[in-house]
Amino acid sequence: MKREAKRFTAEPGSISHGTMREEHLIPCFMDALDDLKEAESLSKCQDVAHYARIDNALMDIEQRRLKLGDAYYASEDASYDLNEVLFDLLNEYAPDGHYFGSHPGDGSDYGFWQEEDDGRDDD
Repeated sequence: MKREAKRFTAEPGSISHGTMREEHLIPCFMDALDDLKEAESLSKCQDVAHYARIDNALMDIEQRRLKLGDAYYASEDASYDLNEVLFDLLNEYAPDGHYFGSHPGDGSDYGFWQEEDDGRDDD
């Protein structure tokens, strides 16, 4: 019988609080991804292909930041990098029953939060 591999996940809680500005969130989220990747590489739940995807995404973001300079954070590239790349990659580290995003009670508090039960029966 094949056992399902346990995946590495982040600890629930905040990683950035008090700002919604891309110039603050993007570096913070990039650092968080790098830290999670490093912690995962030291765990028993190693996924080399996942590391490569993260490294490539972070390298692409950094290249765009360098190319555009100060204009990067006001660009569509920054918005895409934040909302489509970083949020998605960080969400892959969310524990079961959790998501990566803003706290439901504080839109400037980003981290890993437990999904709320909407009270509906999906059956």
